[in-house]
Amino acid sequence: MKNALNLRFRSKGRLDGERVANYDDRFEYGEDMIDSGKWGKEITSNLGGTIRIKGSRGRNEVVIIPKDEISQIAGAAGRSPLKDGDIIFFIKDPSKRIVEEIVGHIGIISIKAGAPCLIHASGRKDSADSKGNGIVKSVRLWEYVENMRFAGIRVTRFQ
Repeated sequence: MKNALNLRFRSKGRLDGERVANYDDRFEYGEDMIDSGKWGKEITSNLGGTIRIKGSRGRNEVVIIPKDEISQIAGAAGRSPLKDGDIIFFIKDPSKRIVEEIVGHIGIISIKAGAPCLIHASGRKDSADSKGNGIVKSVRLWEYVENMRFAGIRVTRFQ
C-alpha cells in the first residue's frame, strides 16, 4: 500500500491512522502524473504518429497520438508495440475541457492472446442513474477506441 500512496502523491502519501494526512498533496490531474515521471517514462512519441494539441494549466501544447492513428498501435491490424502494464492516458479535445483538464480517463494495458486490452473503470460518475455503479473491466483496446470520445492518447511505461 505504501508504494501506491507514494505514486498517488507529489511527495509521499502519509497516513494518520486510517486516513490520508496530506490529501491536498495528491495528483489532481492526469497530466501532472505523466510529467512527474512517477508513473513511468512517457513513450508516446515512440509508438506512432503524433500531433500537437493545445495544452492548459501552464502547458502550451501536448503531444498525443490522435484517435485516427491509435488503430496502428491498438492491435486490430496485427502486432502492437504496447506492453503489459503500459498506462494509457486518454486526452480530451481542448474544446471539451471543463476545468482545464487535459487527461479525461486512464487505463492499463494487458496483453491477451497477443492483443492489447484496456483495463479501466467503466460507468459514468456524473449520472444520477449510475452513481456508484461503475465497474472495472477489460476490453480490447481497438474496440474501446472505436467509440471513444477522446482526441487521442499519451502513454507511459515503467522500464
